[in-house]
Amino acid sequence: MNARSVKLFDKEWFGDTEIEVNFPAEWDVQICHMAGKDAPPLTHEGFLKAFDNPIGNRRIRDLAGGKKEVAIVCDDMSRPTNAGQIAKYVLEELKVAGIPDSSIRFIVALGVHGAHTLVDFRKKLGKDITNRFPIYNHNCYEGCRRLGVTSRGTPVEVNEEYLRCDLRIAMGTITPHVHFGFSGGGKIIFVYSHATFCVGDHDMVRSPNVEYQIYAIKYAGPGLR
Repeated sequence: MNARSVKLFDKEWFGDTEIEVNFPAEWDVQICHMAGKDAPPLTHEGFLKAFDNPIGNRRIRDLAGGKKEVAIVCDDMSRPTNAGQIAKYVLEELKVAGIPDSSIRFIVALGVHGAHTLVDFRKKLGKDITNRFPIYNHNCYEGCRRLGVTSRGTPVEVNEEYLRCDLRIAMGTITPHVHFGFSGGGKIIFVYSHATFCVGDHDMVRSPNVEYQIYAIKYAGPGLR
């Protein structure tokens, strides 16, 4: 699909407005939609079905059996994930498994982004969760444990609070990323690691051997919120 004008979503967490971006007539502009763009948001029944039928793993309630401490990681305000909406189902699974609230903490995976405030926590996770559970900003400079070195020589150091828990759950959004193609999924481990790990990962795409192309991407929008 060729376009000269593209609508993008703007001001996530601060109103979710829509803006129109116009390109010069001589530009060849392609809109690359994500799969599932037109899928409706999950209903309550849809969430229950998804949690009862996980892909490639056991249910959270089964994974939680016999565990003592739980870390729930969510991405930060630079991502549109409505973590609170997901977390309430995670917490229900943990409750069924017999995990008390006192054994649960949330960690915001900031990477090297700035620390969040209580206002940010409430937007991301909701007032109920921020009132019930401790929520930590990941510190990319301190409180990380060294686990080893990658094949490229990058030191791997991960959040100590996360590592000391015997059940670890991560929530995030898969969304277009200017450097990596897509952000999210298992890569969320980078954003609760030491700065050297995050920067080492990002430096690979700054190599002179990497070629960039610019794409106008229409995000899936508030439907995922």
